Amino acid sequence: MSEKTLKLLNELKCAELKLNDTLEYRHYKGGLYKVLDVIFDATQSKPAYVYRRIDGPDFNEALEASIVFTRTVDDWFSTTDSGESRFVSA
Repeated sequence: MSEKTLKLLNELKCAELKLNDTLEYRHYKGGLYKVLDVIFDATQSKPAYVYRRIDGPDFNEALEASIVFTRTVDDWFSTTDSGESRFVSA
């Protein structure tokens, strides 16, 4: 296995270890989201989370079940301009 591949696998494992046990997080705007997977975002060259909304204001599971999002790990754990954590453990 190449050094580059080993580095990538290590980054993905570190990203996975940052998650809570339930994989559920509350967004600062109120929605509840569940992390589905840890991936490598090739456009950003960074680990990222694949996640979907599972509850919140105006949530409609029938309409939203197939909608997934990605967000880099750095962005996931970042703060907003007002200093709030973007996502907090639910």
